[in-house]
Order: sequence, then C-alpha cells, then structure tokens
Amino acid sequence: MGQQLGKMIKKLRKIKSLSQVALAQKAGLSQSFLSDIESGQKSPTIRSLKKIAEALDVLPDQLLSTEISPAEKIDQENLLKRREMEENINRAIGKFYKKVVGHGPKSLKTRVFEDIVVIRCQQYTSPLLDHLLKSEKGKEVYKNLLEVIFENCKESLINILNETVGSTVKEIYFDGKITSPEMLTTIIFKDNLLK
Repeated sequence: MGQQLGKMIKKLRKIKSLSQVALAQKAGLSQSFLSDIESGQKSPTIRSLKKIAEALDVLPDQLLSTEISPAEKIDQENLLKRREMEENINRAIGKFYKKVVGHGPKSLKTRVFEDIVVIRCQQYTSPLLDHLLKSEKGKEVYKNLLEVIFENCKESLINILNETVGSTVKEIYFDGKITSPEMLTTIIFKDNLLK
C-alpha cells in the first residue's frame, strides 16, 4: 500500500503543478519526509495523510485509491482552473486596493462559482475605526463611507475584473450592510468563467 499511496500523491501533486517542496510547505511537512512517502520508503501518519490531502484539495480516501477516474481528473482540472482564477483576482484586487487605500488588505478571499465571483476583503483596523464601530451612528457613517468609495472606484474595479478574468461584468454588488472592517463584493459575469 505504501508505494501505491506514494504514487497517487505524486500523481496528484503533478496534476496540480506542485513541486515536492511546495506541497511539503503547504502540508506543513518536511520535503524529505514527503519524498520518502512518495517513494514508498515511509508511511504517513493519519495526521500527515490528512495534511497532504488538504494541501492537494482532495479527500484523504482519494489518496488511497489506485487511480484517478476521468470524472475526478476533470474535477481536478476545474479545481486548478478555479484556484488559478481566484489567485489572479486576489492579486489584481490587492493591487487595486493598495492603490486606493495606500496599503494592501489584511486578507482577501475570492471564490469563483461559474459566472459569479464573491470577494471578501478584510481591512486592517485602527483605534479610530474600532471606536467608530462601537456606536450605531458610527457604523452608519462607516457604511456610508464604504459605499461612496465603492461608487467612486466602481468603473476602475469593473475594468480590472474584466481584464483579469477575460469576461465582462454584468452586475456588481457591494454589501453595505456589513458594519465591520470587512467588505463583501459579489460580481456576476456574462459568461461561465470555468469553461
């Protein structure tokens, strides 16, 4: 089983265009340990197996199977395409955010669902912002400020998104109800981005 497991990990790693070093870092393991697993010289612990599966974006039982089914291969390819698109959008939005705000966001999470993209942007807080968000009036001021900034930057944002994904924005929504240092933007494109 050890050699078969190692071969499957290696096969999935290559499908995802990851080096051993990159997968080991992503899984929080040493490269030499991962190399030993792939060659069948060592067997991973259940915890290590779970970490490798998470790093490869597969279920642990998929690592134990003997082959990748055609449907799984297509799913893996779609997953790779989705991840690459999400990373490209994150980079573009991060640069745009830095240009508008003066620094990058604290965190940026993008999810692509066919023709819909959801971007969740966590901002850095400051004592002033923390104080502002303590009262209902402060939350309203903050919400209004975000909406004005969004409206002023909307066209530039749409152009960046169109260029980044190679499709046209059909609709874009900013969630002004969020009264925290987090912004949620939902974009609907004219085309399915995953095809």
